[in-house]
Amino acid sequence: ALEAKSGEQEFWTNPDSAQKTTQEISRLRARVEPWLKLESRISDALELAALNEPSLIDDLTAEVSGLEPIVARMSIQALLSGT
Repeated sequence: ALEAKSGEQEFWTNPDSAQKTTQEISRLRARVEPWLKLESRISDALELAALNEPSLIDDLTAEVSGLEPIVARMSIQALLSGT
């Protein structure tokens, strides 16, 4: 909604409001993007696992090992931030 609002011509008529809104968009993006990247990595790993290909076991094991601390850290951050 904020991004759509920033695309409207009258949005820029109030520079102070426009600046606050663009800062809010940036802040929200910074919070959401890590979750989107994590979701993508997990989805890719699940797709590879669904192939049930023995030659991918080492790669999947490494990916899961890399994802575990990221998921743990982000879950704690979300819990502590109340999101």
